[in-house]
Amino acid sequence: MSVKSKLAFAIAVASVSAMALTVPAQASNLLTNGSFETGNFTGWALSGNTGATGVTTTFDGFTPEDGIYQAYLGPVGSDGILSQTFSDTLGQSLLVSFYFGSDGNTPNDFSATFDGGTLISGNNWSQPYMHYTYVVLGNASDTIEFTFRNDPGYQFLDNVSVTELTATPLPSTWTMLIAGFLGLGYFAYRGTKKGSAAVAAA
Repeated sequence: MSVKSKLAFAIAVASVSAMALTVPAQASNLLTNGSFETGNFTGWALSGNTGATGVTTTFDGFTPEDGIYQAYLGPVGSDGILSQTFSDTLGQSLLVSFYFGSDGNTPNDFSATFDGGTLISGNNWSQPYMHYTYVVLGNASDTIEFTFRNDPGYQFLDNVSVTELTATPLPSTWTMLIAGFLGLGYFAYRGTKKGSAAVAAA
């Protein structure tokens, strides 16, 4: 392999390393009381049919997914609504995350929206806690909203979060990046040394 080819290879390794596997940096929750750990709906707005809805510990076979509290949702005959409006950065990518479960009693319905756009919606849910995540764009002021009804039973919601997405390199990526630049320096040094030897021979 020529020195020029080796240099190109080293640059490619460094470039690929820089773009390789990234993970979201740890970010704080933009929501207030996302896991209902105050033991109530502090930070949230509860509207519509507010019956049979509240915050509890382990109940109806469901254990809180995070902490010691979870929201139980069981209005009869019409929907209840749980929402929260919060501030963020305009155009910022956001990760919406929550856990939702339903005891399987029907009829029931559940939906989640972000600024009026549907994230999930359905009827007659029957499932243990399942994790849902969505990537959305911030509009400086945003609203996340959950609409629900469960006539003979309950649904459950916990660990709701909205966080800003920022990518940071994994440790292995830094290792590859350093190796790429070391290779680049080595091949550049080899090329200079060969060039000096050729001049000396001439």
